Amino acid sequence: MSRVDELKLEIERLRNKLGRYLEQNEDYDKIFSLNITIDKLIVEYHRLTIGR
Repeated sequence: MSRVDELKLEIERLRNKLGRYLEQNEDYDKIFSLNITIDKLIVEYHRLTIGR
């Protein structure tokens, strides 16, 4: 599996987790931290796909 495919799966997994956090009214620090992690992975994904 390529790094791009791994990133797609990880981003989707974390988005689902974020959705659960929001539904459960989780602590804002946890939500913001996870959102930042997702954003970083999205940036990495786009850097890899643009360079193809």
